[in-house]
Amino acid sequence: MYDKENIIKFIKSLNYKIRGFYFVPINVTYSNILLMFNDDDINDIYSITDENKRLIFKITKTMKSDVYELYLNTKENIQKVGYAYLSNYEKSKYVKELFDVKEDINVICKFNEFFKKWEVLEETSDRINHINEL
Repeated sequence: MYDKENIIKFIKSLNYKIRGFYFVPINVTYSNILLMFNDDDINDIYSITDENKRLIFKITKTMKSDVYELYLNTKENIQKVGYAYLSNYEKSKYVKELFDVKEDINVICKFNEFFKKWEVLEETSDRINHINEL
């Protein structure tokens, strides 16, 4: 019938988001079919499961040690997305040393599926991503 994995792979390869498919049969005696995805399907398709997906966040320290907040751009300002995941002692020390040098820091992060948090990889001077890229 169809291969769900290949369909999802095709949808993710598009450089825009879709909400369904429109099928036009070769035989003109058949009617066209519009297949709309429900909200759960859309969330499943566009959920953060891509192992290689990386985003650039602004990171800020909090009053608690080893707790850092991550922010992304919006239309007017920046919006808090959540807390950073620091996978080990070395990563924690690395981020702390970044804040010892300067206050305004952008970092590249990847999503950790197990902890459902963005894991800090390294500092960057690139602009932070927009919240719509989540």
